[in-house]
Amino acid sequence: MLRVWAPERLDDIVLGVNELVINAVQHTAGPQRLIVEKHPCHIVARVCDSWRNPTRVVLRTPDALDQGGRGLQLLNELAETWFVQTTEDGKAVCAAFCVPSQEDRSR
Repeated sequence: MLRVWAPERLDDIVLGVNELVINAVQHTAGPQRLIVEKHPCHIVARVCDSWRNPTRVVLRTPDALDQGGRGLQLLNELAETWFVQTTEDGKAVCAAFCVPSQEDRSR
């Protein structure tokens, strides 16, 4: 669907969503769920898990020799914004990617 919804942002969105999913798999026990929604000017991706502590999702600055810790920095550059939501059964780490509106595309 991303090829249809946002072909010009496909690579950025896929890479950003990949980072969200990798973080959920590495840092939570599961289960995880991916939800992608189309809004007029944004694509919003949510990766949901059962971990109930949203304050543990933080942007950090790794040392040059660190093996990891750059996923949220990358997401910070690719997405318009990212945020954490509390859900009924845990939390969701979400990212919103700007995309041209249908009206802008047809011009």
